[in-house]
Order: sequence, then structure tokens, then C-alpha cells
Amino acid sequence: VWSVTSYKELYRDGYESDRWNMMHPSEIKRTPYVAECLKDAPGVLVAASDYVSALPDSISQWLPRPLVSLGTDGFGRSASRQA
Repeated sequence: VWSVTSYKELYRDGYESDRWNMMHPSEIKRTPYVAECLKDAPGVLVAASDYVSALPDSISQWLPRPLVSLGTDGFGRSASRQA
């Protein structure tokens, strides 16, 4: 079990790592924090959030395996409202 405090900060770190690697091709490549933490983690990667699943999906490009996101998409007041 690995707890995420801020998906926004993990996204920012991944984005900045990608940008650094693109702008400095001759330098040592930077690895995003989330990729470093989960590179040897066994099993499937499941993210559960009390927000929409797009939030954990935002960091999936830096994970070593596909991510299954569970969020609140379609739940709440709008779920019972007519379209």
C-alpha cells in the first residue's frame, strides 16, 4: 500500500522530469519520484480516490505498469439527475 498525498505534485514532478530530459539530452536522465518509488513494486497498480478517476490517471504515464483508477465518476447528486 502506497499513499498519495498530492497527485498534483506527482504530476508536476513527472512533467518537470520529462521537460528536463528533453531540454538536456546529453545529461543524466531524471526519473520521476513516483516511477522511482514503484519501479520494483509487485502486483497490480490500483488507485482509489474520492475524486474523479482522471486525477490518478494523470500520473499513469510515469508508472511501470498500467494503472486501474477508481474514482467517484458518476456518483453523487448528478447521478440521479436527468440529463
